[in-house]
Amino acid sequence: MAILGVIKNLMKPYVYRARLRAEGARLAAAEDMQARAVGDAFLKAGCSAFDASEQALMESVEAQRLKVNARTDAFDQPDYGAGAGAAGGEGRTVRRVVGEFAQAASSPQVWASMHFALVRAVQPARCLELGTCVGIASAYMASALRLNGTGGRVITLEGAPGAAAVAESNFRDLGLENITVVVGPFQKTLETVVAEDPGFGFVFIDGHHDEQATWNYFNQIEPALVDGAVVVFDDIAWSEGMGRVWRRLAADPRMAQACDLRHLGVCIYHRPGGAAD
Repeated sequence: MAILGVIKNLMKPYVYRARLRAEGARLAAAEDMQARAVGDAFLKAGCSAFDASEQALMESVEAQRLKVNARTDAFDQPDYGAGAGAAGGEGRTVRRVVGEFAQAASSPQVWASMHFALVRAVQPARCLELGTCVGIASAYMASALRLNGTGGRVITLEGAPGAAAVAESNFRDLGLENITVVVGPFQKTLETVVAEDPGFGFVFIDGHHDEQATWNYFNQIEPALVDGAVVVFDDIAWSEGMGRVWRRLAADPRMAQACDLRHLGVCIYHRPGGAAD
């Protein structure tokens, strides 16, 4: 059984890339330009078809990932995530070894490269991430924004001060100055971020895999989204509740497109009353 588990994990990137290619091909036939742009990004990530400048930036983040994965120091993590319910609660504190935490919780390369491709394709002015972890996904986003050359920024929220400190160290090592880390439970920080810095064109909702919380976060973020924003939901098959909220989101009339990538769900948001109405 252990061998089967190893084989399954080794096969996951191939399965996910195949899914990206299938969804990319589907969106390529869409009439909407934003849907076609997302489809192109899926195909790019699914085929690993990045140019030399893109590949160089992603390789620098992967090199940083290897460094953080090897760290043996630890931090205390207040756990505000799954199991704490929609309200999050005060959280329980657990001791995390940095390298073990990074390996278990960071976005794998296949999904991080998809974030990169999407940010390159849709050219957002601002990206929002809920769940920084050690900063791998946000580093991919910020690297794509830097290559876009539009002055875009990433705002990333993290509940654990220790994890946020690791992420900020990684950003410094990578020379990424276009990332702002906001520390604290999402329930206490998101409202201020949405009010003070609207205009998000790309959002990654991660870090608290609860059915009602995921629904609440999207609706709290929605007023700050631009029409055509790409919203990525993590771990849509993690539990029955996450499966239910993904189906609810995918069927929501505010979503112009909903793409099920097995592990992630990607939606294109359409603002009611927007140009397509």
